[in-house]
Amino acid sequence: MDKSHQIDRQHCLLLALTLILALALRLLLLGHKPFWADEGSTWWMALGEVKYQAPRIYYYAFNWSIQLFGWNEFAGRFPAVLYGVISVLLVYLICRNVWGKRIALLGCLLAAISPYLVAVSQEMRHYSLAGMLLLAAIWCIADILKTQRFSPYWWAGLLIISLLGQFTHCFFVFFLGCACLTFLITFGLKQWQRWLPMMLVTLATLLTQIHLVLSTLSLAGTRPNV
Repeated sequence: MDKSHQIDRQHCLLLALTLILALALRLLLLGHKPFWADEGSTWWMALGEVKYQAPRIYYYAFNWSIQLFGWNEFAGRFPAVLYGVISVLLVYLICRNVWGKRIALLGCLLAAISPYLVAVSQEMRHYSLAGMLLLAAIWCIADILKTQRFSPYWWAGLLIISLLGQFTHCFFVFFLGCACLTFLITFGLKQWQRWLPMMLVTLATLLTQIHLVLSTLSLAGTRPNV
């Protein structure tokens, strides 16, 4: 029993060190480079200055950091760092759920040091947040499929994550479509009670986008000032 506890402590220590490494790599020279064009547009969205075609989630996802650290590049990019580190943890949770603790640590380490993931986490863009929400949705779905726990709390959590994901990136719904297909293949048409909640989550997420479609159509042919 003591040996088992020692192994668990070592595992937790390695996980903590990996997350610290992920944070350090993403904070390295974070405010050193000036904003590039796309980051500049996200900055004004975060401040609430852009009124058209600007997801409201940008304001909540980035504005708090600007209020905390001031008007600088570090403040704008810091939220993406946090979303990136949480993504590394989610990679660990997904891998542990599917393959076990050892593979989970390896996957976590690879995500922590991935040059691409580090670069994405150092930009004031929505990709780091979208990636985090995507991984969170995968974690929920993987747990539901593995444990067969069809708790309303899990589905409510998945619905919230899906709504946030869709308001972050318009392509999130395509992932939900793939998830629906996965449930259909896994359970078949006869076990409709098991895949129906996934369909309802996807439908509810799609319905929230109707106003965006109508708004886009109303702006067709116009060039509003922003």
